[in-house]
Amino acid sequence: MQNLKGILPDKAIQVITALQSSLTALQANFTGLLSKGVLTPAQAETSYGSAAQRTELQASGKTPLNVTALPGLLGQAQFALVNSKTGAPTAGPGSQPGTLVTINNVINQVISPGVATALSAIADFPFDTRANRIANYPPANYPPGTPFVETDSTLIYWVQVVSGANVWVYLSGTYQRTQTQLAALEATLGTNDSGLLCNVTDYAHVLQWGGSAFGWGPGENGNGQLQAFAVAPTGNGWHVCDGSTGVNYLEATGALGTVNLPNPSDTYIAFGGSYSASITAAKVPTFTGTPSGSTNVLNTGGSTAVVPGPYTPAGTISLSPGDPVANFPALLYFRQ
Repeated sequence: MQNLKGILPDKAIQVITALQSSLTALQANFTGLLSKGVLTPAQAETSYGSAAQRTELQASGKTPLNVTALPGLLGQAQFALVNSKTGAPTAGPGSQPGTLVTINNVINQVISPGVATALSAIADFPFDTRANRIANYPPANYPPGTPFVETDSTLIYWVQVVSGANVWVYLSGTYQRTQTQLAALEATLGTNDSGLLCNVTDYAHVLQWGGSAFGWGPGENGNGQLQAFAVAPTGNGWHVCDGSTGVNYLEATGALGTVNLPNPSDTYIAFGGSYSASITAAKVPTFTGTPSGSTNVLNTGGSTAVVPGPYTPAGTISLSPGDPVANFPALLYFRQ
């Protein structure tokens, strides 16, 4: 400041000297704060900003977020958007078995008109493989109406009261099986599986369990039909009529039958009382006959005329040069 004397007024030099002293004190204070861990805004953003927090919460960060340790609302029983009633509905759509209804702020499932049972939580229904459901999930452990989703078969069962006991009863779904897998499936079925649908994929037929045996499913036309096609059918369940023997087809019970097929090239189907794969060979019609050897005498105005008697010609009639009946070819297939 000595250099400023004579250049600036003494008052100005005093102000500048005071400011310099204040800045020195501020720098000293700032250095002291830094030594105590106080960060600058830039340092705070780098260490504690939103980007830094996201990095630290990643699996590779210093403090990874453990979602499974955060129960929150998802870990609690949730109320469904169902109708609220003072009691179990006795009539109308809401009285149908399986319908959910809230009674006194408790979710219930209708078992029958006027009868409902409380569910502890909608999200508590079990799901597992079919084999595990049968072996490890006693229906007595679940209230009536509890659904079970079989993860491998995609079938849905639910607990129902049958003869006073909780049992798993088939509710919905179609099981995809091949014909060779049907026996193992049938061994697991009983009266409580009635209605179960099974799509036999290698024959493209749907069977329905009737409680003790399989039968054709809804809308099924069964097997054994001979059908003509303009274009060969795709997918399973059809076999071209090419003279093959021992061709398998699926029966309603799930068993296999066999049939011999014709080779219908340049032939017609003759409808009759029974089926045969044998082709009846074409026969050329023939007509034979001999003269009667007699004569007839005709009287015409006093004159007579002698004419030959009835005569049946002898010879052969063929269809050359072609079929006298208009026709077109088609592909004949057998429904297995």
